[in-house]
Amino acid sequence: MRTLAAPEPELAKRLLLGVRYEDRLRAGLLVPPRGVVETPVASLPELCSLLEPDARCLPAVHFDTLVEWIGGVLGDTELAGRIREAVREGCYVDGCRAAHALISERLAQARSCAGAV
Repeated sequence: MRTLAAPEPELAKRLLLGVRYEDRLRAGLLVPPRGVVETPVASLPELCSLLEPDARCLPAVHFDTLVEWIGGVLGDTELAGRIREAVREGCYVDGCRAAHALISERLAQARSCAGAV
């Protein structure tokens, strides 16, 4: 898997900050036997936590909506495109893992960039 280009400082800050209430990503966690627990996402760190592999639950997010949110609301078109490619094939769980890996990489870059400013 190729590496993401380092984000510009302005994008790095935007990725780490929360979005307005009305711009949150609608997502959730499938928690057996309870069902889907709505977990709105307001930032890339929150999305990374939601997608963190966990044997007790499964993220409940529509990949097209996730890609649109990252590219449109957060403004990270490179990350959005890479996630779109990564989730295209394979099962849903593999897509969640691939998205999590890319988001983790971008978060590390953003934190490094924001810390250097």
